[in-house]
Amino acid sequence: MGRPVVRLAAVAGLLASALLPAVPATAGTSPPGASSCPVFPSDNVWNADISHLPVDPHSSQWLASMNSSTTNLHPDLGSSGDPSAPYGIPYTVVTNAHPKVSVSFQYASESDPGPYPFGADTPIEGGQNASGDRHAIMVDSSTCTLYELYDAQYSAGGSTAGSGAIWNLQSDALRPAGWTSADAAGLPIFPGLLRPDEVAAGVVSHAIRFTADETDTSYIWPARHEAGARSDPSLPPMGARFRLKASFNISGYAADTQAVLRAMQHYGLILADNGSNWYFQGSASNSWDPTMIAQLKTIPASAFEAVDESSLMVNANSGAVAASSSGGGSSSGGSGSGGSSGGGGAGGTGPVGRLALSRVAGSSRDLTSVAASEAEFPSPGTARTVVLASDTDFADALAGTPLAATTGGPLLLTVPSGLSLAVSVEIARVMKPGGTVYVLGGPLAVAANVDDQLRSLGYVPQRLAGADRFQTAVAIAGALGNPSTVFEATGLDFPDGLSAGAAASRAHGVVLLTNGSAPAAATVDYLKAHPGQDYAIGGPAALADPAATPLAGADRYATATSVAQRFFASPTVVGFASGAVFPDALTGGANIAARGGPLLLVPPTGALPPSLSSYLGANPTIRSGVIYGGTFVVGPAVATELSSA
Repeated sequence: MGRPVVRLAAVAGLLASALLPAVPATAGTSPPGASSCPVFPSDNVWNADISHLPVDPHSSQWLASMNSSTTNLHPDLGSSGDPSAPYGIPYTVVTNAHPKVSVSFQYASESDPGPYPFGADTPIEGGQNASGDRHAIMVDSSTCTLYELYDAQYSAGGSTAGSGAIWNLQSDALRPAGWTSADAAGLPIFPGLLRPDEVAAGVVSHAIRFTADETDTSYIWPARHEAGARSDPSLPPMGARFRLKASFNISGYAADTQAVLRAMQHYGLILADNGSNWYFQGSASNSWDPTMIAQLKTIPASAFEAVDESSLMVNANSGAVAASSSGGGSSSGGSGSGGSSGGGGAGGTGPVGRLALSRVAGSSRDLTSVAASEAEFPSPGTARTVVLASDTDFADALAGTPLAATTGGPLLLTVPSGLSLAVSVEIARVMKPGGTVYVLGGPLAVAANVDDQLRSLGYVPQRLAGADRFQTAVAIAGALGNPSTVFEATGLDFPDGLSAGAAASRAHGVVLLTNGSAPAAATVDYLKAHPGQDYAIGGPAALADPAATPLAGADRYATATSVAQRFFASPTVVGFASGAVFPDALTGGANIAARGGPLLLVPPTGALPPSLSSYLGANPTIRSGVIYGGTFVVGPAVATELSSA
């Protein structure tokens, strides 16, 4: 059903500072007064990161139809001049004690009959005497039920509305196919609204509702209804999703404006109604910052692109996204925030043979670290510390693995230039304010402003850094006191250090770095000051320190199994990570160490290395395995072989 072109609403807000790495799907933030109610589950499409998805082939046509080359975003929010009716779509939180009334609907065949907790006290979009869409939104905190009305008119003698929909906030169920809701697309309105409490808390983790003047006479998942002007593939259908391009430079904007733009890069906009082009919606409030509003109005619509989210769909009648896609699906293992895992989510099971396999993965290296943290610390506020390292270089994180395991915290990765949104959210979840975040490396590894960002979130940053990676590893070792064992691995490549990290955690040791096959001065000085058991992991480290006990194999895979044989007698669980790309294995080392198992390396595809097959066959106590990284990093065929090895 169509809607008049009206000032609908918009706004913004979210986390204090982040760049782009994809973020994992989390349950929508509960509104004030309904803290036990998620705004749909974590696997819901509204809460899914779409920064990794491919561009839709219709993108340029759809943008042209919305006059994107000459139009800017319009956050139609804030003060309207009438304090009682600010721009935006209001909502109210009620309990099951609120009286419920029957509502007569214009579109009764596509409306839920109710009753609805609707009354004279229910705020109406635009005010009680407004024309236009007159949306009314009610959240019942007692039952976690969302009630929405379009063209809502309350009367003690009998209330009416154009249409109405009732949603279980803990369910992914969609409307019946072809049904409208209180929105033209047949979607709920509330999860697409930006709210002031989200801005204050620093997190917005969902897509944003927006409008277009003309739409096609079709709809695409997750939408259930069309309100098109004509059948024309150059017009966007209801349900189309758009994102702000990752290349759009947001650094010159105010912090709160940047936060909104980052949300648009990660979660994007969902076309949900007809209205003015590029109007995006938020809850009605007089508290929105005028500076933020003014800056958002300067953002060109041409900076957006449509994405194809069809790969996320599990069932056409459900808003749940595919487990392998809920955190993304990058096929790259490249550097920076954009690559690593493909597939996603923590805990997804793989083939079950002798080994029961699970997979911890995200669509980027940052997301995999978050998934590993969620798997290790499922209950909020239970980590004692957090260890934070750069996601573009492996050296600092190699040394940080035993620090994370020993101090009782996850090892998280972030972009060098700022605190990633995903990581900020996870730190806030996993550790109570006041805790220590160990930041590994100098400002070139992890920007100095990260310390300020952590303080603003209520945490105590402690930077462990030196002039180079070798000195940084020594600084990290210093934070662990007087270890009984030292593990040396080359600091010029990652594979040997990966298995060393888990073993060092097991042996209450530290990881120090050699300069390839040559000694590093900082490491030599540390060893002189801390005599004890010293192991050289891999051929280069053995050449750099002939006095150390060597643990090396013919290749990186054999070296990893040699370390496992020496330090993990009769393990019941093992970790598997790619021996070809490092990021997922970095956090995998800390995670599997906390589970009491070794980290073994596998190829992305092909047969298992003989040394690995031999090790698994010789240890019948191993009953489960954890794969770190998605199916592009450790392929399904490799997982099948592992399960029956």
